[in-house]
Amino acid sequence: STQLANESRRDGTSTSSIEDSIPTVSSLRVIPSVDLSIRVQECKSRGIAHQVWPAATFLSEYIAKTPYILHQDTASTEAAKDSAEETVFLELGAGVGVTGVYLHKYFRSEAAKGDNISVLHTVLTDLEEAYAGLQDNIRLNSVAGERDGSDISAAVLPWGDEQSLLHTLDILCQSLEPMTDTLPQRRRTLVVLAADVIYWECLFDPLLDCIIQLLQHTTSGGRFAPYFSQTRIIIAHYKRWKKDQIFLNRLQKRLQKNKLGSYRCLHEDILNAHTDAADETLDEEAPSEGGQQLQPQFSTKKEIRRIYLIQSL
Repeated sequence: STQLANESRRDGTSTSSIEDSIPTVSSLRVIPSVDLSIRVQECKSRGIAHQVWPAATFLSEYIAKTPYILHQDTASTEAAKDSAEETVFLELGAGVGVTGVYLHKYFRSEAAKGDNISVLHTVLTDLEEAYAGLQDNIRLNSVAGERDGSDISAAVLPWGDEQSLLHTLDILCQSLEPMTDTLPQRRRTLVVLAADVIYWECLFDPLLDCIIQLLQHTTSGGRFAPYFSQTRIIIAHYKRWKKDQIFLNRLQKRLQKNKLGSYRCLHEDILNAHTDAADETLDEEAPSEGGQQLQPQFSTKKEIRRIYLIQSL
């Protein structure tokens, strides 16, 4: 499972209150079998945006182990090997930025050699209170030769604020050239990452507004449509409450109403379908998996985890 080794305290003390109130820098190795770590600064006493959440590492691991989901119109890793894909990552509700930072580094490392994923730019977004922390974590993971880290950046993006979204997309596209008809084989996907964002019901509608706005501005007729040939939104979710299905139902209705994209569940962990506890946790209307999927082995399961894909039409 995830290996998180604290580098910041070497005196042997372990008082949780002290650890929670002082920023700590740790080394996070998302996939034990892959020789790649990122450095993460946390300060749990500052709130939920300043700590690593389990869906962030799971989403990182899932995409690293199933890179074909970043390829357009491919259903397996074998088919994906024959196509080169340009990818731009945009992370929503990034917190400390684990998913965006890890995948940015992973697909530029030897570990991803052969996946044919070329990451051009990554932008990590969250509320203003998390902005400084995101910048700190970008600096902690800066890679020599990446134009002083300018290939990965942070931006303030409150969900539902369309002007902030447009500003973020400006940042994302400022180093990109518009796609042209002269290279029809060239494909560039905007991959929106979102881990543990289905959490508070009061934020369901703002998040839905953000998703719809993203699709409107990056697909056919949108201001940023010339920069991308497809938009994919990948959401990692740890099942906690039955009300989570309210968000999924609203999402499906909004997508159908606006005719902007399709939605399906790519992955679902079922801990023990024969126990009463599992029966009480699962939703009767949970979306089913679709399409041909690989079934890699993931870290030890402790809860029901799901991966959702929203794909532009």
